[in-house]
Amino acid sequence: KQWYQRRVRGRTIATFTAVFLMCNLPYFVIMALYTVTYSVPTWKYPGPFFSSYFMYWYSWPLAKIICTVLNATLNPVLYFTRIVGFQRWIRRQFTLARLNQI
Repeated sequence: KQWYQRRVRGRTIATFTAVFLMCNLPYFVIMALYTVTYSVPTWKYPGPFFSSYFMYWYSWPLAKIICTVLNATLNPVLYFTRIVGFQRWIRRQFTLARLNQI
């Protein structure tokens, strides 16, 4: 039983880490490209990576805002699907709320 609990906990941590990296990978890539653009003295901003209209105007909001909000949205879903204690707490909250309405 102990090995099973460790396995489940390991999968939960791996799932949360994978979701975090997938949601923040666009931001990490854009920051790396931004750093490279400023590191090369012959390139001027926006440089070859940010020269297109899409990359210049939409890459930052997409990577910084939408992907961060997506990660924040997925976290409670992952909590509910992976952590039994969180499931019990949510059910208890809804039960208490329903009893208070009566």
